[in-house]
Amino acid sequence: MRWKKVLFLILATLILASSFIYSYRVASKGAYQTYVGDEVWYVPAARNALHRLGISVHYYTHGSAGVNVIFRNWSDFNQNYYKVESMALSDYYVPTTNMSEYQKFPGIYILVPKKDEKSFVRAVEEKYGRYCYVVTGYRYPDKDNIQNYLNLEHPFLGKDLIMLGMMIEDRPIDWRLPGICAKFVIGVLVLYLTYRISKSYLAALIALGFVAYDPLLTVTSAAAMLDIYVALFVTVFMVFFVLNRRYLSGFTLGLAAATKLSGAFVYPLFFLTEIKRERSRGTSFKDVLFYVGITLSLAVLVVGYGAYLGHLTDLKYVYIGAALTAGFSVAFYFLGDGEGLNALKFIGSTFALPVVGFMLPNLVGVKLVGLSKWLNGYIGGWGWMFAPNKGPVIAPVWDWFIDANPFPFHYNPNLFAKTDPTLLIAMIPLVFALLYLHRRMKRYWRVFLSFWMIVLMFLVHAAYGYLRNGKLATQFSFYATPLVPLAAISVGAAAAVLIRWGAFSYTLLGYLLWIGRFFRIKRFVRYAEERLGPGFRSSTAGLPLDSSDVDVEVPVRGGEERD
Repeated sequence: MRWKKVLFLILATLILASSFIYSYRVASKGAYQTYVGDEVWYVPAARNALHRLGISVHYYTHGSAGVNVIFRNWSDFNQNYYKVESMALSDYYVPTTNMSEYQKFPGIYILVPKKDEKSFVRAVEEKYGRYCYVVTGYRYPDKDNIQNYLNLEHPFLGKDLIMLGMMIEDRPIDWRLPGICAKFVIGVLVLYLTYRISKSYLAALIALGFVAYDPLLTVTSAAAMLDIYVALFVTVFMVFFVLNRRYLSGFTLGLAAATKLSGAFVYPLFFLTEIKRERSRGTSFKDVLFYVGITLSLAVLVVGYGAYLGHLTDLKYVYIGAALTAGFSVAFYFLGDGEGLNALKFIGSTFALPVVGFMLPNLVGVKLVGLSKWLNGYIGGWGWMFAPNKGPVIAPVWDWFIDANPFPFHYNPNLFAKTDPTLLIAMIPLVFALLYLHRRMKRYWRVFLSFWMIVLMFLVHAAYGYLRNGKLATQFSFYATPLVPLAAISVGAAAAVLIRWGAFSYTLLGYLLWIGRFFRIKRFVRYAEERLGPGFRSSTAGLPLDSSDVDVEVPVRGGEERD
């Protein structure tokens, strides 16, 4: 009925709008108008990247503009900092309360009158440019070498989006605005995907309700963290994965990996799905082995070259990858049963497009420091990811299901990266209903197994750290962020099939009948009686024992698979 669609759109709009407002209000709280959580790393890295790209950002407060004067070393600082401060005092009438010196690196933060910002910056660069440089914007956290930090250990896509917010203004709410928008987009995509899978308005609204007010999505969107962008691009990938668009799936999977390594954790399932696709199209098992061999050999070649540029001192992995690629290609040409075009399609979706999706956002990092140094920083960061557990806020993957040891972003007021145990634990019993759910919703398994693939990869991550160091690899509660949209879709769609909606329909009609009789509204009474039938009694004894007694039926499958 048309009214159901209209009601669905109204409710979805209200939920999405209230979710956006709620996240924005959390992000703009006065107590959080400073660095929160890991913003102390990502935001300065974004500011430094923009400065190196020649893009100035600005921070204004109470008629003043923020200016960071950063000296090239401590010797230049000791010889010249008082000259810069004297110029600010005498020429621009800056009160001493608007000036502060950093302790961990050679720099001064000055709030100059907004109208004098350009003049002051120009004067500092002209008089003292040999000893210092100027970065306008918000104050840096007082950390060692933070003025040069670029966070090369993580890919750049998340920081690229933080930069877009900073270009509005370099203040906390604008750092966080892209993350708040990312949560809104996640809500829209979850709504669409759940309806696409289940063909149920109610299921879509249930899934949307989970993500709209999820504590973890709210916290990671209300702080300039990378994990909300991992969740965003994993959800974007899931759209194309569910729609069976192999090339867009491969490309967007690369984008998810370009935000954080955990964005690639669903790749094994995608790779196996592409193998399944080839087999279902009649490709021989022998040819599939050739496709896989060529793809993995190319991966060895590319990763080997990256390692050579980064840490290793020889080209042996490059030679191994090249030899394997050539060997599998020649063997396929002479011994394969199919056409080379099919092999190119497989390699394109599983290797080439993910690499392109990964590299495009990282061109910023390559431009800033060069390919070799960028790779060196990224590969070097892997050592920390597999470092042993340490610290009181460690939360391995199994802790996420019970909200154990949430990561604190801020104290007094508290802002913790708490998970939703109801949502995550609900995924466990659904394992035992998967075959039934697959029979009713043929694309359901893609989302459901993607959730468990990410969980499995985090378990592998923890186990690898244990085997390597005798302690579990470090994991935090906010690493669970990309699991939330997948769990919401899975639980919402499953609800449309497993919950006996007839009980709700029957009960609501009974309420309508009672209201109609009480207020003497004949239209209500007539409408309810026509659907409830003559056997209805105003007691629970009249409830049906079987859902077939009511006219509520969940559609089975929808749409056809696409190549």
